[in-house]
Amino acid sequence: MQVQIASAGDGLLAQFLKRYKRAQGISDLWQGLHQACYYYAIPSRDKYWRPQQQQGELRGARVYDTTAIESTKTFVSKIHTAMTPPQTQVACRPRVSQNQQIAVT
Repeated sequence: MQVQIASAGDGLLAQFLKRYKRAQGISDLWQGLHQACYYYAIPSRDKYWRPQQQQGELRGARVYDTTAIESTKTFVSKIHTAMTPPQTQVACRPRVSQNQQIAVT
């Protein structure tokens, strides 16, 4: 009985590895485009490993317009706000003691 379970598990593992390799091959086809888009939207971050010869190059040397960069920051901020429950969002207010309160007219 245990031999059948092990062989069934091996079959599942083989299916999984086959699906993984196929998905990885498809992913590799798009990696160049993903890398270009990532650099366009977030040029200051290095998601992709770079060879040692390129590690000292100027960052943002190909940035012509900051629209995508600023839009990415706004998008991430809105996603973060949407994912954070309202009761955990704390308003940042300066701490003022009762002696330091200023009357606002």
